[in-house]
Amino acid sequence: LVAFANQPDLRASVIDQVMKSLAGNGWRGVEQAALIAGTLDHKPAAARLLVSLDNPRPEAGVASAWALRKLKIESTLPELLWRATRMHQQIANPTGPQHLGDQLSQLLQLFGEVRYREADSLLRKFVPKSQLNVRTRGAACWALGYLYENQPDNNLAATFAERLLDVTSSRPEYDTVRQMVALGLGRMKAKSQLDALRKMADTDGPYAEAGIACRWAVEQITGEKYPPAPPQGEVYHA
Repeated sequence: LVAFANQPDLRASVIDQVMKSLAGNGWRGVEQAALIAGTLDHKPAAARLLVSLDNPRPEAGVASAWALRKLKIESTLPELLWRATRMHQQIANPTGPQHLGDQLSQLLQLFGEVRYREADSLLRKFVPKSQLNVRTRGAACWALGYLYENQPDNNLAATFAERLLDVTSSRPEYDTVRQMVALGLGRMKAKSQLDALRKMADTDGPYAEAGIACRWAVEQITGEKYPPAPPQGEVYHA
């Protein structure tokens, strides 16, 4: 259908079917229609996508959140922030609907992509170590890096570094979160945390995702270039 929509004489028919499916009762139709609407950047679908966020099937809700992230419609941001705040409250309860974490991850990424500063306080709630969905926490850290791109917040940078360095505790930080806070430190140009980034670039090494992120962050802050990682199985020789 996406390919057909690129043909001028078929686009209107495809859009018509997409909107009918979004308004339908079948979750599979809603899921696929949301993906098409986002891919085609069909902004009039936003109102239906907002409704579909409440679909009881996680697949439809995640696809709708993804589509809204792709559409990036400024007028939807206040409602999406309200919904994201409510989702956080729900998944913070261990007995709450944990499947909302993946949907929430898409909304948090959207806030970062459009630099939506109004989401700052919500995003910061995901940084401390917790049992919340790791993809959601990673998305929040990633988004905060964009909110403070080239303008470091020293308190946030210190908190990011704490998460990055948490590798020896009884319950070490998730590598996904460590990768995203390293990227955030690089985007913020957080010079105050260069020691932490250099340390973990060496500790994690050039093959681990967190180590690669640390190397990238040091380069963003200082301009220093790390040597390329040798192919797996090879080592540097003096």
